[in-house]
Amino acid sequence: MKQLIKHIVLTIIIIFSVCSCFKIETYPPEPQIEFISFIMTDSVDSFENQGLIGELRFSFIDGDGDLGFIQPGDTITESISKTIFISAFTKISGEFFEDTGRIPLNYRIPYFESAGNNKTLKGEIIVKDINHYPPYKGDTIKYKFYIKDRAGNKSNIEETQELVLE
Repeated sequence: MKQLIKHIVLTIIIIFSVCSCFKIETYPPEPQIEFISFIMTDSVDSFENQGLIGELRFSFIDGDGDLGFIQPGDTITESISKTIFISAFTKISGEFFEDTGRIPLNYRIPYFESAGNNKTLKGEIIVKDINHYPPYKGDTIKYKFYIKDRAGNKSNIEETQELVLE
C-alpha cells in the first residue's frame, strides 16, 4: 500500500513538474499582423463591367483575444463594427498615391473569443472579393491594411507587393 501511495505521489509531482514547464507566451493587447499574399484575377460583375478581384491573406496575433464583433444589432452600428481597413494606392511617376476617390474597403472580422487562461488569438484571415475598378493596363497598384480589435487597439500597418495590372 505504501508503495502504491509513493507511486501516485511521484506521478502527481512529475505531472505538475512537466505542466509547469509550459510557459504561456504573452503578447501585447494591440493586434499584430503580417502580410502573406495578395492575388488578383479578372472578373465581370453583374452589370457586365470588367474589373479585377483580389484576395488578401494575412496572419494575426492578438494578445488579449478581443477580435471581431458579433453581428451588428441595436447596440452597435455597422460602421463601428468594421475591423479591417484597406487602402488602395496607384503608382504615378514612380511614387505611390492613395486612391482617395474609391469606396472605402472596410470589412468586419467575425467575433472571436478564446477559451481558457490563455486569451491570445493567432490565425490567418482571408479577405475575398476586393474589387478594383477600372483595371487600367500597365498601372501599378498596391494595398495597405491594418486591423482594430474591440477595444479600438490598432495593429501595425502592412502592405501588399506591387501589382502590375495587365
